[in-house]
Amino acid sequence: MPQAAKNSDAAKDFIAFFSTPKYEGAIATDAGNLTAIKDGPAPTNLESVQTLLNNVPTRTVFDGVSGEYFAKVFDPAFGDLWLGKSTPAQFLSTLEGTQAQFWETQP
Repeated sequence: MPQAAKNSDAAKDFIAFFSTPKYEGAIATDAGNLTAIKDGPAPTNLESVQTLLNNVPTRTVFDGVSGEYFAKVFDPAFGDLWLGKSTPAQFLSTLEGTQAQFWETQP
């Protein structure tokens, strides 16, 4: 929750309300999705995924990709796209050029 958010107390109450077993259970049973609560209920077809996620204490966000790639290549281009400073075509064009340059410098 951003510190400067308006109505942050109401937002926290909303999150707490929908994080109860009743509503988390509905996410699994009615929506057929995993819940945000560790060890929460899981739909039958996702039980093995839930078990896997619960048993892996940490995960690398993008396995095998250099940590600098995102800071130097992806994040700046995506930031411009997200903020409306570039179009999807410009985003892809930027990635095409900057990632080629980036990977040429990697050992």
